[in-house]
Amino acid sequence: MEPVELYPLVHNGTYNIAIRNCFGESASILTSICPNRKYSRTHRCWYVPYSSDTLDLIHQKLSLARSVQILSSFTEARNLPTRHIQLPTGYRECLVRMRYSDSTRITYETQMRHFLEFIHPTPIEEVTRELINEFMAFLVKKKKVSISTQNTAINAIKFYLEKVNNGDRIIYYTDRPRKNISLPTVLSQEETQKLLWAARNIKHRCIMFLLYSAGLRVSELLHMKWQDIDEDRIDHIYSFWKRSQG
Repeated sequence: MEPVELYPLVHNGTYNIAIRNCFGESASILTSICPNRKYSRTHRCWYVPYSSDTLDLIHQKLSLARSVQILSSFTEARNLPTRHIQLPTGYRECLVRMRYSDSTRITYETQMRHFLEFIHPTPIEEVTRELINEFMAFLVKKKKVSISTQNTAINAIKFYLEKVNNGDRIIYYTDRPRKNISLPTVLSQEETQKLLWAARNIKHRCIMFLLYSAGLRVSELLHMKWQDIDEDRIDHIYSFWKRSQG
């Protein structure tokens, strides 16, 4: 079962705690501790006004029923500006006009406000490459944001300078962070055999063997018909199954 996710959500100019994957017992707990919670159909999640105490309470109570994950970017919400930061003229309108999704628009607006707060009182029209690089260093060293959040911040600033203000590329060019490279988890032959034989029901075991041996997608397996099976190879498959049982 997926863990409950807590992450920051900007809605109508306010910062909120978004709660996703909250079902069953955890949903009942959320109802008791946050009776005034609201549901966002756009983001498909519950949300409540942000405060550190509320965040700690939700995390503590929901952890009794299920695992809870606070997304890495959520730590940024603890130090969000208390005063409202006005977006540059035409920024939101340009995002809407270019048909950016609601979630992308909200994310860009949030990151743009963070940048405007950082460079204050310098107006956005006077931004320099040095200021952008200082902001990137601030995000990495002090805020310790994830690579994806840093890239989003770059894109939000770039969107204003390129699409809204038609700026020269040399002004807003900045180095992109290197992506994390991780090796995939590969099961050994012994682990694969244990996984396939873990199913006690013969039907479920047959499904797992078909998925693994033929490399099928679940949708392909669900639409399989008798004529899709090569009858000449049935004996070979049955012999393999008998040997594996022994």
